Amino acid sequence: MENETGTSLVQYLAPEQILVGIEAHDRYDLMSQMLDALVKSPSFRAQANVSREQAWQALVEREKKQSTGIGDGVAFPHGRIPGYKGLSVCLAVLKHPVDYGSIDGKPVQIACMMLAPEEQPALALRLYSKVAELLADKAIRDYFLSVTDASAIYDYLREREFTVETTLTARDIMRSDFLKLSPEMPLQDVTHLMMRHRVEAAAVLEKDESIVGMITCDDLFRLGVPEFFSHLQSVAFIREFDPFEKYFLNEGKACAKDVMSRDFAALPLEATMLEIVFALTVQKYPKVYIVKDDKCIGVIDRTTVLDRIINF
Repeated sequence: MENETGTSLVQYLAPEQILVGIEAHDRYDLMSQMLDALVKSPSFRAQANVSREQAWQALVEREKKQSTGIGDGVAFPHGRIPGYKGLSVCLAVLKHPVDYGSIDGKPVQIACMMLAPEEQPALALRLYSKVAELLADKAIRDYFLSVTDASAIYDYLREREFTVETTLTARDIMRSDFLKLSPEMPLQDVTHLMMRHRVEAAAVLEKDESIVGMITCDDLFRLGVPEFFSHLQSVAFIREFDPFEKYFLNEGKACAKDVMSRDFAALPLEATMLEIVFALTVQKYPKVYIVKDDKCIGVIDRTTVLDRIINF
C-alpha cells in the first residue's frame, strides 16, 4: 500500500519470507537459508534474468567488503544486482546468535536480507533506514525474539503500518555517534580528542545538546598563524617563524569556545540529499550536523555519503 509519504513496509514482506527460530553455524549459512526463502518470493520470481547464483554472488561480494552486522545483534546482508526490479526482502530470527563480525563485536540474532537494483541505491537505503530504525528499539527486538510464529511478526508490522519514505533524507544516512565537545573544554583536551577520534572537525554543544559551534583543524592551526599570512602568496621567504609557538602559548589558557567557529551547517532530519551535498560540496562545510528540537542528534560528512550511498 502506497501513500503520499511512502510505502508500507509489509508490501516487501510475506509470512513466507520471515524465518523464525532457525539455526545457523555461521553468517554464510544464515545468508544461504535466507536466500533460499527469498528466491521463492513473488518479487524474485518476477525477475527475468536473475539466478540464485547471481544473487548469492552479489550478497557475498558485499559481505567481503565489510560485515553487514550493524550492531545490537542485528545484520543487514544485501546485494545490488544490475537490472533488478523492485526489492526482495527476507527477515530471519535465529534460535541462537551467530558470530557475524559486527561493528560492535556482538553476535547476530536478527537479520534482514535485501536484494535491490544496482541503479537505484536510494530505494534500498530507504528500506534499510526504516528496518534499522525499528530494530534499534530493544522492545521490538525482544518481541521478535520471543515469538515462535512468522505470522506474529508479519501481523505486528502490518498493524502498526510502518512506512518506508519515498524520499531519501538526512534521517536515512546520518551517523548518531559523533565527537561532542563542550564550550568550556580546555583546548588541550579538544586537540587530544580530535586526534584520538581522527576527525578534522567536531561539534561544540551546550549541556542541552544544542550546537553552538564547530572546531576544525584549520581553526587550531590558525591559532598560531598571524592574520596577515592569509594575504600572502607564499611563505618560502620566511625562515625564522615557528607557527606552533603561539599555539602552545595559548593552549594552556584557551578553551573550545575561544577557538570554535559559529559558521557551521545545521539541517533538519527531513533535509534532502541535494541540501546535504550542496552544504558539503558547494558551501564546503566539512560536516553537516542534523538537529531535532534544537538538539544535535547526528552528523553527515563526505565519508558518510560515500559509505551509505555510493558504497552501499
